[in-house]
Amino acid sequence: VVSTQSTEAVVSTQSTGEFRDSIALRYNWKIKDLSAYCGCGKENNIDHSLSCKKGGFIILRHNNIRDTTARLLEEVCHDVQIEPKLMPLVAESEEVYDAARGNVAENTRLDVAARGVWSPFDRS
Repeated sequence: VVSTQSTEAVVSTQSTGEFRDSIALRYNWKIKDLSAYCGCGKENNIDHSLSCKKGGFIILRHNNIRDTTARLLEEVCHDVQIEPKLMPLVAESEEVYDAARGNVAENTRLDVAARGVWSPFDRS
């Protein structure tokens, strides 16, 4: 059994379950209540959960950072949106857009958009 006593000097943003899982990962113990299959449909294990971009912990960490960024932007900007869709890129000539110039997939989204980051009415 792992337990800890909270003090005012130590501030943790982890829930009890997250703390328990962190300790289990640190000491290479089996994580309690790990689902058998990932959200992507593959068999779930620690290595897969740490690297799967669809249903693993990567997306949870990404969403946590995205949401924190949005909350901070709401304090200083206007019209903050989480994951707004981008306007589709349309080539002005016969040139083809490639991945180095931008994401051209349908339903491409930003993480966070806000007005007033660089100038009062521009969306960034």
